[in-house]
Amino acid sequence: MSQKAKEIYEAGGKYYPVDGYITSKAGTVVPLVGIPQMSDRKWQKAAARNAADNYTREHGKPPESLETALKWQRQKCEKP
Repeated sequence: MSQKAKEIYEAGGKYYPVDGYITSKAGTVVPLVGIPQMSDRKWQKAAARNAADNYTREHGKPPESLETALKWQRQKCEKP
């Protein structure tokens, strides 16, 4: 049995399978690509782990809580 190879689309240096195509209002054909999604909850958990890792690297010890690390990370990002 022969299986058709799926088309691949490059975006931002990464390659994604093309699931189909749509036509925009301007008449341009645009590929629909299968970009993996992450839930908000999973994203928030990863951000908290990252903040804790950054805090530990910067201070030489782990934060007292994840909230401490997140607050520190936000302040660091807001500085010009």
